[in-house]
Order: sequence, then structure tokens, then C-alpha cells
Amino acid sequence: MKKGNYFSILCAVLFMSLVNCTRYPAYEITDQPFVNNSSLDMYIGDEVQLTASPVDSDFRWLSDNESVARVSQTGLVTAVSEGFASIAVTAGGVEVKVDVRVRTFIHVTDISLSITSLTLYVGNKSQIWAYAVPENASVTAFTWRSENPEVATVDKDGIVTAIARGVTNIIVALDDMEKTVPVTVYEVHQLDRTGWTATSRNGNHNWGTGGGGQPNLVLDGNRNTGWHSTTSAPLPQCLVVDMQESYQMDYLMLWHLPNGLANSWIYFRTIEVYLSDAPVTPDVYQSSWGAPVATYEYPGGFDGITIKLNPNSRGRYLVLYFPDSRTSTYISFAELEVYSIVE
Repeated sequence: MKKGNYFSILCAVLFMSLVNCTRYPAYEITDQPFVNNSSLDMYIGDEVQLTASPVDSDFRWLSDNESVARVSQTGLVTAVSEGFASIAVTAGGVEVKVDVRVRTFIHVTDISLSITSLTLYVGNKSQIWAYAVPENASVTAFTWRSENPEVATVDKDGIVTAIARGVTNIIVALDDMEKTVPVTVYEVHQLDRTGWTATSRNGNHNWGTGGGGQPNLVLDGNRNTGWHSTTSAPLPQCLVVDMQESYQMDYLMLWHLPNGLANSWIYFRTIEVYLSDAPVTPDVYQSSWGAPVATYEYPGGFDGITIKLNPNSRGRYLVLYFPDSRTSTYISFAELEVYSIVE
């Protein structure tokens, strides 16, 4: 192909391009200012530097309410009093506005806590709730820390996790104020029941599903067997466990037979727990037992129940006293576990 033909084709293409460009509207390019903040939330006395671009433009700054917020010709905004204002920046006839809200800063005078101290077992969690005083304080973001994270940690929501036995302090801070919550972490373990014996006030009912219903069955480690009181015996029912030596105990767990195996075995309602270092005969309450170290009301259900004992509860003889029953005069349960604090 000759060079003249190439030139003709190129001219035709350029002509068609120019014709097609007329199908689309043309816009003028303008230099509208860009401001680094679209709005400001300030307290009286605060200063905030606004920056507009492009930086080589000739900007003018203006506040529509200088009694609330002033602005310099360099874009420095000063909060004067409570209220609302609008800061306008103009360049080349184009205006951009920044809305400003000014409030009075309310300092925190106190921190109110849901608890003053905390006791946990290794692996347990608990939340501390913190509240600013006054309620309308300007700063409401609490910060939390533990003085000894190897004992207990705390997250941003005040949830404390017990890691290891020991003591620490949880510190919560707000504004320029701090509060401290002492935390004690205990480690507990289940006591070895080897050699323990159990006796009951009214013997046992020979309940086949529960392996014969003998008192010692609550110590055999089998939740398919257990103690069942004599059906004709009047209340109260009483079970005494001889642990062979004195222990400081923290809590007990009583287990039912598995759900569906013998639902009618869930009879107890109120449980009183006594401890003694002197021998105890299972009987009606005796004043020599002293005051109960725990009283428990059974809420229903088929899971194991936990009975928390009073602090420093110690003894060799463990008395489970049942003054009432959910059904007639019967009392029964499958397994007893005793947990002690590691000293």
C-alpha cells in the first residue's frame, strides 16, 4: 500500500473521532477545596487545626457563629462556648462547610464498681461492671489492666479470667481516676474418697435400678448407682460421710442418676450441710452439729448440683441433712464429690 493511502486512512480516523466526541457533554474542571474534617465535636477551650487543599490556593475561613467557635485565616478553630457553628472555607468562589458542635467538658468525679473484691477458681471468669460518676461525664471509655496477668487477666470489657493460684489487683481507669479490685484465685481439686464410709438415718430402699440403694454407693464413682432412703421412714433424712481425716472444703457436687434411667429418683428439695471433727450419728438435727455451713434449695433439672460452702469450712464428718422431700419422704442421689482448696 502506498504512503498516500496510509495518510488518507489516518485522516479519516481522526475525523470520525472528533465527530463522536461531540456526543458527550463537556465539563469545566474546578478546584473545589478539600478539608481534612467534615465535622468537629469539641469541648470549650479546645483548638483544632483544619487543613484545606490544594495548598497553593488562596483560602478564606469564616465562622457563622463566633460566639460558639472562632476560626483564624490559617484554619485554626477555637471552641468558645456551648452550641453549634459552621466553619466555611472558600477558594475561587467555591465553598465547603465544616459543622462544629461545642460542649462543656464534664470531668469524672468517681468510678462506681459492681464489686469491691473478687474470688475465682482457676479457669473461671467473672465480669466487673464500671460506671462513670456523674453519668453524663465526657469521658466514658474505661481502660483495664491486671497488675499480675500470670494470676488473672482482664479484657477491655472488664471480664476477668483466673489463670493460676495467687492474688492480683485489677485496675480500672477513666479520665484521671483509677479504682482497684483485689482478686484472689484459688485452685481446687476433688478429694480422694478411698476409705470413706457413708451411713444413713433410715437405712436404704432396695432400688434395683440404683444398684441396691445403699449409702456407700454415693462414693463408688458410678453415677448409675446411688443411695435411696427407706420408703417408709419419716423425714428428716440424713446421710453422714466419714472422710477419715479433717479437710478444709470449698464446695460439694451431688449427681443424679442419668436422665431417663430413673427420673423418679430426684426427690430432695432442701439440703443442709454440716461439718464436724467429732463423730456424728445420722439422726434428726443435734445442737452439737452447730450451724450449717451451707443451705441449698434444689431448683429442678437433671444435671449435677453444686453446693458452695461457707469460707473456712473444715471437718472430718460431712452431714447431708434433708428436712423435706419433693415426693413423700424419699431422698436419693447417685454420687457425692467433695472439692477442697489447694493450700
